[in-house]
Parts: sequence; structure tokens; C-alpha cells
Amino acid sequence: MYIMVWLGEHRAFIVEEFIKNGGSPVATQRAFGIRFALGRREDFPDKKTIYLWVSNFRQNRTNFGSSEGGDTTGSCCHYT
Repeated sequence: MYIMVWLGEHRAFIVEEFIKNGGSPVATQRAFGIRFALGRREDFPDKKTIYLWVSNFRQNRTNFGSSEGGDTTGSCCHYT
């Protein structure tokens, strides 16, 4: 398995969708797949990564990593 490098656009979309979808990581993953035209077998952020990005955003008001060890790559998986 390889680690996908996610762009700021991806992270911002995830945080916005997570909040919009009432905190559902599965609905967020589905919306992400649709928005970025990903097939079912392509990589996208897993639940752990989604929760981490949202947590980083809430703590730092940014989801682009932090000097306190924020995840800058995230991990990959399919719908969980």
C-alpha cells in the first residue's frame, strides 16, 4: 500500500462535507468520491484521516497540518 498525498482542496472539501453531513464519515467519503470523480477502487481518505483532519481544523482553524505533528499525507482506503 502507498500513501496518497492529499491537496488542500481535498482536505477543505472533507472538512466542509463532514460538517454538512452531520459528522458522517461514510457520507463524506461518498461525496468526496463523487466530487473528485473517483471509482470505487480508487483511494480516498479513510475514517481515521477524516476525523484527524476535522479535529486539526477545529483545534487550529486549519486542516493543512500544523507544527504540532498534524498529518500532512493521510492514509488511504475504500468506503468503510
